[in-house]
Amino acid sequence: MSQPFYNNNEMRNEAELNERLPKSKGMNIVGIIDKLDFKKYVVGVTQETYKNDVRFDTDNTPQTVAKFQKLIKEGDYLPKTWGGPTITWTGKFHEDGHPLYELVTGWHRTTALDNEDVTFGYFVVVEFETYKGKSANYWKGIWKSNENEENTTYVQNPRKDKDIVGKVVSMLNDGTIEYDKSDASLSDMVVKVQETLEEMNQTPSKVKEHLPGILKKMGADTHIVYQYSQKDWNFFKSNYANNNPNKVVKSINFETVAEKDYEFRWMMQYAHELVQSSEFDKNGNVVDYNTDYESVTVLAKVGNGNVNKVKETRTAKKDFFTNNLDVMRKFVKLMDMMQNTPNVKYAPQLVGEKKVYNDTKELPLG
Repeated sequence: MSQPFYNNNEMRNEAELNERLPKSKGMNIVGIIDKLDFKKYVVGVTQETYKNDVRFDTDNTPQTVAKFQKLIKEGDYLPKTWGGPTITWTGKFHEDGHPLYELVTGWHRTTALDNEDVTFGYFVVVEFETYKGKSANYWKGIWKSNENEENTTYVQNPRKDKDIVGKVVSMLNDGTIEYDKSDASLSDMVVKVQETLEEMNQTPSKVKEHLPGILKKMGADTHIVYQYSQKDWNFFKSNYANNNPNKVVKSINFETVAEKDYEFRWMMQYAHELVQSSEFDKNGNVVDYNTDYESVTVLAKVGNGNVNKVKETRTAKKDFFTNNLDVMRKFVKLMDMMQNTPNVKYAPQLVGEKKVYNDTKELPLG
């Protein structure tokens, strides 16, 4: 939607020195209005029925508004330095011909101005566009959330986890986040939600943390896969071990059905641990071993993925130990039959080794 200019004197396009202007994907700055009669030209913002659709945890709202009011009273409200509220044109005009705007971000600041009977305020006019296959409304939602990302350099009411989850759910419900509704597994919805959380600057661990809550609010409980943070996983393992004092408790992480690296490393580590805790004679025969290893439980978890991935990986990996043990037994038999073991040679890395290799084609041995 092309944004109108009411008059050339009201809106400017050039930033002033040290002015902090907003930046976000899919968003363009139309102009800056230093003195806008927001009570008259920003629709509904001063009404009690106004819905701040990125706030789902409102516990700190009164305190935040009060902090802004204090700054306004003391002349320390500096929107150009901190970043001012953003507005976008509604496509409509006031009866006097002036464009009518919708508040995009900055409800606490605008409410504080209104409470202090301030008529004119500083606002940045923005517009949103389709970008990277996502709609203008999608990027509008992303900006509304990200604008509330915690920043300790100025007064704000930073978004909470509840705000992030609530905004994503509302974007799903109103169709802003588009996904394949014919996909019974909801894997496409999960992917789109993960993408949205990443656009909201959430870390991988936070994405995992938020996803179950979002799926639950969407009525998709059976599609929830709970992911463990490292802290939670350590607690779970410790708790299980404490409740099962007669078992040796180990753990492993599986990423996919095809991925083998974790189980290969796990088997070698377990083999070394078991051998080192046992006693052998000079011929390598077992003299004694730690009988605690007769009762071992391996706690396993599956990495990122949907319910189907978890089930498929569990099925494929349930016999990982016996399968790998069978390979190891065959390997030992083969090595016993072979006359030679692999010969380790090192690539030239030290001074003079490259010349020796170039002259003789010989590599240094260990």
